[in-house]
Amino acid sequence: YTATADHFNGADTRTFSQRYWVDKTFFNGTGPLFVEILGEWAASVSDLESQMKVYGSTRGALLAAVEHRGYGGSLGFNIPI
Repeated sequence: YTATADHFNGADTRTFSQRYWVDKTFFNGTGPLFVEILGEWAASVSDLESQMKVYGSTRGALLAAVEHRGYGGSLGFNIPI
């Protein structure tokens, strides 16, 4: 996903690649979307192997995990606060 570097400054057009993973294994076409915002580590597809997968399997859910900005491949930019 191409994310905006600074969401608070409309004049800043910089972007970065935000990594995410999707698991459609249990999705029944009408089930909910379960999204996990991952912690401060370099994430991988194995991060979808969590309690979310257990719950998703019983509800026909589409599963997604998003890598924390600034870690792994989602480095982004250091924006001063």
